Amino acid sequence: MKRVSLFFVAVFAAATAMADADAYIRREAWGEKSYPAAPHVVEAAALEPAVTLSAEGALDQLEAIREWNAAGKLPAHGGFERQIPDVMSVMFGPAMAQKGLAASGRGVIASNDSGSVVWGTKVRVLGAARLRLRLDDVRVPAGTVMWVYGNDGKATAFDASLIDVNGGIWAPSVVGDTVHFEIETPAKSDPASFSIRRLIQLVALSAVPQPNDTASCLVDANCVSSSTFPAIDIARHAIGHIEIPVGNGFVGLCTGGLLGDTKQSGTPYFLTAAHCFNDENPAAHPDEVSGMEVYWEYRTPSCNAPNPTYLNKTTGAQLLASSTANDYAFFQLSSIPSGRGFLGWTASPVANGTVLNRVSHPAPSALGGDPQPQQFSQTAVSTSAQTCTGTNRPAYIYESLSTGATYGGSSGSPVMLSDGKVVGQLYGKCGPTPNDGCDKANATVDGAFAPNYDAVYKQYLSASGVTPTPCVPSATTICLSGGRFAVSLQFRDQGQLKDATAIKYTDASGLFWFFGSDNIEVLMKILNACGLNNRYWVFNAATTNVEFHLKVVDTKTGTVKTYDSAAGPPAPAITDTGAFATCP
Repeated sequence: MKRVSLFFVAVFAAATAMADADAYIRREAWGEKSYPAAPHVVEAAALEPAVTLSAEGALDQLEAIREWNAAGKLPAHGGFERQIPDVMSVMFGPAMAQKGLAASGRGVIASNDSGSVVWGTKVRVLGAARLRLRLDDVRVPAGTVMWVYGNDGKATAFDASLIDVNGGIWAPSVVGDTVHFEIETPAKSDPASFSIRRLIQLVALSAVPQPNDTASCLVDANCVSSSTFPAIDIARHAIGHIEIPVGNGFVGLCTGGLLGDTKQSGTPYFLTAAHCFNDENPAAHPDEVSGMEVYWEYRTPSCNAPNPTYLNKTTGAQLLASSTANDYAFFQLSSIPSGRGFLGWTASPVANGTVLNRVSHPAPSALGGDPQPQQFSQTAVSTSAQTCTGTNRPAYIYESLSTGATYGGSSGSPVMLSDGKVVGQLYGKCGPTPNDGCDKANATVDGAFAPNYDAVYKQYLSASGVTPTPCVPSATTICLSGGRFAVSLQFRDQGQLKDATAIKYTDASGLFWFFGSDNIEVLMKILNACGLNNRYWVFNAATTNVEFHLKVVDTKTGTVKTYDSAAGPPAPAITDTGAFATCP
């Protein structure tokens, strides 16, 4: 949540847009997969930790988090990376396994009657409340399943669909000071390999603030009735607490919410703020997006009760659009559990005096910066309030606070009309004491939804948003996957961008040349992986150091993905296993 100072007065003016969708609850899960139970070979082998990190080694990072959050810097921090002194480089396969358990490097290995091979290890961090393991250089055969579990033994399964463009995976978080990791490869498969260099140590999810805390104006969302906010029940099921590995060695804390489309398809579109990411540009940090973890229904069991819990958590997302112009980041999540709420939205600007509602996860520095269970706040639109530097109307909405508060950790939380329709997402505070979420002298500032509807949201959220445009093959365009995807490429020659010549090789692959047909520069392919992770995958390999820009258009949905390679160094390979979440 941004804090900004007063600058000048602006007059609100915006064209009225006529488009909206209603809020609703979907009972079914979306994108969740069925996995076998964890083998728990690490527990069976009574394996000692391969690595143990001391509590003293984290004192500087903990102090840095306290200082960061106390200074009101954003995003609020709730965890930090720790390096493993002796990197664990792992490779295993069928040739190394035998029936029963056996030591294997810094772990344990076993095979079963079906011929599949399991390898496992564990890492301990003394004093940790929660942990999250990072796997780098991941190369695993198709059909591989991985699990992590903590001190409570509750395992979370995942697979190669979480591999990011850097070839790594942020595994789901676990509870306690020990993370157990297990991986199973199918019978007669190639060896698997990866390395473990680092992990994230997360702070504890906090208890409910007490009356003597500075942030005593917080209002537990479980204390709010439908008479105050008619859509409160849907909002509780739609809002998630987000933890993002923001790339500077720390973990960012924010809030986001599910948006429903007009078809009520259940596609998990998810809205938050761009400033939740390292440099406010999530497009530049695909590993942060792939590693984004959302906690659902982190709230108290009843009004102001202690011991809040969360329902479930999901990992991974695909960035659809983002901008710092009015601070939005719009995603499609990899999966969501059942019983989620979907917020509605309206593309019409809000009038002066309109009452707006919010459910968020504030992290007041007075409470150590820990994220709070769902809290409620209410504001009223003010079209005459003073504006702040860089946040002018109509790109931003200004509101006066009446109930509750927002702090760091609330960043990105959708702000809603009484019927649950979203009109914006939280940017921050503007006023004399912007770090004090309880001070009603500050204005609450939200990035407005309406100005971006036609250019950004319409194609995803409106049934009439996109008219499919057939791919037309040409000398510069390849049509792949039955003509669904249009692929083209431009390269830079003596300062000018030129179209590369395209050659269709198969229905899934194509080639491009720049300067002569006898010199192929780029190979790319699109794979239908809808049966694996509900995605179309994009792969690219190049033998050039010339600047180029590969463009892939899903003609069915209008979604565009661009892959850029700079001049000078050899072009990196692209293995985007989360490219198009638009199956079938």
